[in-house]
Amino acid sequence: IDHNASTGECLGLLVEEQRINQIPRSVIGPTGWNFTNCIIDSYDIAPNGTTEAVVVKPNGSANHFFLYNTQVNANTVYTFSIYVKAAGLNHVQIASSTGSVSGFRNFNLDDLTIGSSDIGEQGAQEGIEDVGNGWRRIWVTETATSTVSSGRFAVQGIPDATTGRLAYGTGANPYKGVSYWGAQMESGKGRTSHIPTSGSSVTRAAEICEMTN
Repeated sequence: IDHNASTGECLGLLVEEQRINQIPRSVIGPTGWNFTNCIIDSYDIAPNGTTEAVVVKPNGSANHFFLYNTQVNANTVYTFSIYVKAAGLNHVQIASSTGSVSGFRNFNLDDLTIGSSDIGEQGAQEGIEDVGNGWRRIWVTETATSTVSSGRFAVQGIPDATTGRLAYGTGANPYKGVSYWGAQMESGKGRTSHIPTSGSSVTRAAEICEMTN
C-alpha cells in the first residue's frame, strides 16, 4: 500500500511490472562510479534509514559531476532516477550524454519544479517528487540513440535553476553540496520503486495481485 511521504495520504495498491536496475551499485561511492572534480565529503541518513547516502561537493577546480557507465541499446527507452537532498546546494542537474541526446534538466529541490532544460528529444520526460525527510527523487526518461557500453547520465549539484549543461564547479564553494542515494537505470518509461544493488544488476519480478474466495 503506497502513501504520500509528506501528507500520509493513501495512494492505493502499488503493483509493478518487471524491471531491472542495471546500475550494479545503487549506493553512490568510489567503486564503479566516476567522479570529476568532486569531493565525497561525508555520509548522510538515506531514505532507507541507513548511513549509505553520500554528500558530494565540487572541489572548485573545474566543472564537477559524477556518473556510472552502463550498457544502452539503440532505440530503447531508459529511465534514470536518483534520490537527492540539499546540503548547501538546492538544485540538481541530470545530463545525458554518451548513447543518448546530450540534453539536461535542472531540478529545484525546494519547490519541486523543473528549471532550465534542453531535452533535445520529442517524448522525453522528467519528474521530481517529495519522498520525505527533505529527500526528493528525480528522474529523466529518454530513448537511446546508439548501442554503447558507456551509456551515461551525469549528475551535479548546482546553485540555481538556470545553470547550463555541466557548467558548474569552477571556483565553486567546496562547502556546499548535495546528498545522494539510490541510483537506478531501468529499461522502460517512467521510474518504478527503488531496486537496491550491491555489485550486480538486480531484477524485480513482475508483481501480481490476486483475490481468493
